[in-house]
This record gives sequence, structure tokens and C-alpha cells, in this order.
Amino acid sequence: MAIWDNNNYYIGCNYWASHAGIKMWQNWDADSIVKDLDLLAEYGMNLLRIFPLWSDFQPLGRVYGWSGTQRDFMQNNQPLQNQAALDETMMERFTFLCQEADKRCIKILVSLITGWMSGRLFVPPALEGKSLLTDAESLRWQVRYVRAFVGKMRAEQAIIGWDLGNECNCLGFVKDNAEAWNWMNNIVSAIRLEDTSRPVISGMHGLSSNKFANWNLQDQRELLDMVTTHPYPLFTDCCNIGEFNNFHSELHSSAESLFYEGISNKPCLVEEAGSLGPLVASEERDAANMRTALYSCWANGMTGYLRWCAFDQDKLDYPPYEHLAMERELGLFNSDRTPKATAKVMKEFSQFLKKYNGKLPSRRIDAVCLVSEREDAWKEAFGAFLLSRQANFDVTFSGAEHELPESERYILNVVGNEPISRSRYLALLEKVKNGAKLLITMSGESILSPFETISGVKLDARYQKNGSNRVKFKEKEIICNYNVLSIAKAGQANIITEDENGNLMMSVYPYGKGEVYFVNSAIERQEAETGSDNFDNPLYLFYEEFAIRSGIKRNISINSKSVGITEHILEDGQILALLINYAPHEITAEVSCNGKITEVQGGILQNKELTISANNAATIIINLR
Repeated sequence: MAIWDNNNYYIGCNYWASHAGIKMWQNWDADSIVKDLDLLAEYGMNLLRIFPLWSDFQPLGRVYGWSGTQRDFMQNNQPLQNQAALDETMMERFTFLCQEADKRCIKILVSLITGWMSGRLFVPPALEGKSLLTDAESLRWQVRYVRAFVGKMRAEQAIIGWDLGNECNCLGFVKDNAEAWNWMNNIVSAIRLEDTSRPVISGMHGLSSNKFANWNLQDQRELLDMVTTHPYPLFTDCCNIGEFNNFHSELHSSAESLFYEGISNKPCLVEEAGSLGPLVASEERDAANMRTALYSCWANGMTGYLRWCAFDQDKLDYPPYEHLAMERELGLFNSDRTPKATAKVMKEFSQFLKKYNGKLPSRRIDAVCLVSEREDAWKEAFGAFLLSRQANFDVTFSGAEHELPESERYILNVVGNEPISRSRYLALLEKVKNGAKLLITMSGESILSPFETISGVKLDARYQKNGSNRVKFKEKEIICNYNVLSIAKAGQANIITEDENGNLMMSVYPYGKGEVYFVNSAIERQEAETGSDNFDNPLYLFYEEFAIRSGIKRNISINSKSVGITEHILEDGQILALLINYAPHEITAEVSCNGKITEVQGGILQNKELTISANNAATIIINLR
């Protein structure tokens, strides 16, 4: 039986048949399916997400009596074929697809409750109009359907995971997170009653780090084996900034996935990604973005990257394609199966992966970024990831209410009035007393207590005002925006830099055996909201100063802020460095490293200067001995 291989990096797409889109199960064409699979395999894809459309696979109808009295259930206007109203013809077609995929070494992720797809609901007739996530009748039939489907398909070799469904948090409204938890628990339990050998995967879209949100990452952590991101720039705060092949958009998928991993403590799959069509980005920019995102997700330890979707659906004349223009031109391939630039990039990347047998060793981590679980902290987390990339060190995320991971360095982005509970904060300070370095960044409207006794900084006044602090630092001017002015003075702290009015902007204070650094601005939020197309927003200088003073020493650096670097220790003790050029133009810059460079792939190294083509990557092997 196939299982999810954690040592593999899966690449592929979400699949609807080229000839029919969402009507592929009704308008079945086995020859067309085979041709699609041949093409996807040829282009190097090893994982497809498949959608058994709920209304097709459970065609449950209702029999009504006198005056609309609800009586029996039926299936396709006939008596029920089985207790779950599972359509046997559809199951035979699904089996055929799985077996044909297996012949081509393509694995399948099954999106079980596909009731929401491309802006339209697909619901069995008997359940139309019901609250799909909370109604008892709806839940009963969903559980029956899931158990019957999984029980029947669990022997198929190609299937490696069960996805709850397609963005099921879009199926309807829930009044609180208890109702959301109850729906998920019902579906997860139904899957595990029939199959415990495969992971149960989220399939959700747009989750929150705030544990009070209806759909939050903490409940995913409790119930699921793997979380998923659907990182579309148009639907995610701070991600549709600048051209699609600049660093904001390119780092979106890996940053959001690391954010989800950090809160959920579960591995993450980039399950749907793309530009959302040619009116968002040209085919060339779309392909450039995908290339860098593939490298970045690989470098940052994601389980895989799936594109939305396989084929354009521009020739189909029924809803959702009839109504939603956005859904028509999202394929790796045109509707006639001719490849787009994105398909060619996927093929090239699949060839590249063969050299490394799939997945990389884990990247080096230099600091733990603590994320509030009582506030929505996506902007702060995204900004922290962007700043750390520019400062040439790597962060991982952890929920602020988790048991603290061991680290020599922590970053606490203070968000709102409930950034971290008292007990977790005291545990963090204990780490600092024992020698860890802590960087605290804070906006004028946020509160952290205690503060002065641990930072050595006295906050003199804070009041509502829109403006900017101008800071001359390391021969550059940094502009720190605010809507609440925070006037800070050094009590016992040592000043690192001030603004033009003498207001403290960065400081350091000894605390036990460790140190507390303070930045008097929400630099992460500003970086996420504004950013810079040239990957050189001077806000990163605060992070760079923290890195230098706290002793971060990387094995390799490059004199360009457009290039992000991750370091990976190989089995023989050598370092593999992956250098990704996030700029839409070729970069040539000086490389410095500890040890001897023994191999360069994907770039040209001459006289310590490395050239990497636009939106591409190079790998360097370093022998430290």
C-alpha cells in the first residue's frame, strides 16, 4: 500500500479532466483521462489532487409526501443502492483513474468532500439549503459517504492521503470554532475508522493563528496530520504587492506554509498555488514566480507544491466557468493540452530534483520567531520572514503558547494587548536569563508586561498620531511608520540607534546571562504591508544588527539582498547552500564563505562572483574541512 513519503518533495497539480472540468465524472471519457495522465507524467508531476464531486458521488435525493412531508431518501431517482448513497458507477471511474495514475508512478491525494469548487456549491439534492457544516442530517450523510468512499478505495496503491475536502470552510457559516471543530472531528473520525495508514490532510483555505477564530490552526493541530496552504496573492493580506515575480509574491507560499507549520506543529503542503490568471500576471511572470516558489518551498522543508490547476477550462460553457471569468485560464496547459511556460518550469524542476533524490536535509535555523495565538499575527510573521531573508539568517515559527523550542535566539513581535500569556512570557524570560538573546519589536498600540525591567527602556509617552520616525543607521535612512507614536528613553539600556528627534529606536540590555534587544517600531508589519521591489528595504538593518550582535555566523553570504540563502548539512558533513535569486533580472554578486567551494550548479562562479539568472537558483557545495 502506498504511504506518504516524508523524504520526498511532491510536485504536481490539482486535476480536472481537460475535456470536461467539473463534469469529468458525468461526461466520462477514459481515453481523454489517459492522455491527460500521460502528459502530466511526461512533465514530471508525481502528485495529483483529485476531486470526487460530492453531488456526483453521493446523488442523494428526498422523497416527499402529502403537504411536503419528508419521507424516504432516494438515489438518482431510484431506491438507495447502499446505505451511503454512494454511486457505484462514479466509484468505478475513480478506481480507473487511480489505477492509471499508479501505472505512471503518479500519487493521488483525494479531496473527499468536494462540495465547494471554483466559486460554486455542489451539494446532493437532499441536502440543498441545509447548513452543511452544522445540520445533523447533513453531517450524518457526510459521515456515511466518507466511510463508504474510504472503505472502498483504501486498497488503491496510488492514494497516499485523504484530504477533508476542498476548502470546506467555504461550505457555509459556523457561529464559533466549536462548530468548526465538531465538523472536522466528524470527518476525520470517519476517515480513520476506515483507514489509519494514510495521513488526514486539511484542505482548508485561509486559517488564523488566533485560537478564537472560527477556523484556526490550533484545532487543525489537534485533529489533523498535515496542514495545507492555498497561497493566492489576491486573497492574502500583504501578498499582492508589486509585480508577481518579485520577492513578496515569490516568498508568499513558503512563508505562509512555515507560519502554518509553526502554529500547528504539523507538516505543511502547498496544496494550491498560482497567479489566478493572465490578468493578474503574464505567462512569463507567472512561470518566473513558480520557479522561485518551487525552489523556496523545497529549501524551507515543505512536503510539496501543487499548482492550480492542470488545464485551462476556457472552452466549457456551464457554471462555474460560464459565470466566473477567473476560473477559465488557470492551467499549466491550455485546454488543447499544449504546455504553457509554467508546465515547462515544472518539468525542468522535476529534472533538477532527481539529482537530490527529492527532499533536502533540514535547513539551518538561527532564531525562533514567536507568533501570537491570541491575535491574528500573519502580517507580523510574514514581515519577519522577509526581513530575516534580507539579513541572511533563517527563522522558524512557533506559537507563543507552545512549549518553547530550544534556541539561542528568539524574536517576539508584540501584537495587540494579548501577544503572549504571562506564563509563556516568564518561560521565555527564563531562557534569556540562561543565555538566550531576545529581540522584541513593538508598535505604539501594543502592550507587553513587564517591559522596563527586562528591556531597560522607559516608555515616556504613547499617543495617537500618524507619522514616521526617520533613522540614520549604517549609512542608510530608515523610515519607520506609525499611527501611535511611542516615545522611548534609555533607562538602563544601551542605545544602538535613535531617530532624528532623539527618540530611542533600537537598544540592548543585559538580562541574566542573556540580552534583550528592543526595536521601537512594528517593522515586520511595515515590511509586509509596503515592502520593496528591489528586496532592499532598509528595515532589515534592525534584523541584521541583531544577527551580528547575537553571534549569527553563516557559512556563506552574498553581496546582494535579492538573493536568499538557506544552508543544509549533508550526510558527509559538507554544506549545501541554495541561493535563490528573487529578482526579475540576472544578478552577479560577490560570494564569501567558510571553507572550500567544491561544486556549483545552476549558476556561474568566477573570481568569487556568482551569476544567477532572473528568478532562478544556484546550489553550492562547501567543504568546511
